[in-house]
Amino acid sequence: MSADHRVLSNKEMWGTPKQFLAGQHLRNYTGALLNISLGKDIVCYFQFKVMYRIFRNLKASNLICEVAINKRREIDITESSFFRNSGWSLQICRCIDCYKVCLFAHCNATYIHKSLSEDKAGTSHSCSLGLYVNARQRTIRLVETTKNSLVGVFLNVDIAEDDMVAFGVYNPSRLDVTVTLDSGSDIKMGVLPK
Repeated sequence: MSADHRVLSNKEMWGTPKQFLAGQHLRNYTGALLNISLGKDIVCYFQFKVMYRIFRNLKASNLICEVAINKRREIDITESSFFRNSGWSLQICRCIDCYKVCLFAHCNATYIHKSLSEDKAGTSHSCSLGLYVNARQRTIRLVETTKNSLVGVFLNVDIAEDDMVAFGVYNPSRLDVTVTLDSGSDIKMGVLPK
């Protein structure tokens, strides 16, 4: 975690607050939580950039990064929220079906699978994604802001008062990955409802 709390990396970063290095923030989850709870009336937008460079071929379903919305106790059960039955989640990982790096997002009965890049050493990729969370309408919209396109809409999503947003990064022995939370003028809201 960077000193300004905007960049999460799978490598130790200069300026990382000591509580993150000591593992006191979360017991099991390999990532960080936004410091706000969402709640049933929240309407908000998060935009983040994902950049990764693979230096050793990925195996099995190696996880690169994820974003999850769930209760803290559900997020912190294991080191990732990979395909948990509760909450909403997005993962970027190696796909065991198509042998590429893919984006997976799921909640309730909605499931998205999108290929992003090759899974071999030497591959680099970056993308910018946005989440428009509307708890009042019970929807989450996932957008790819680099292409100004809607990736998918999740309906009938129940956001509770104690739900939080978590960001995780993984597999430092195989790749370098950073997730950067955008702010201010970095945010592009082209395909979102006004």
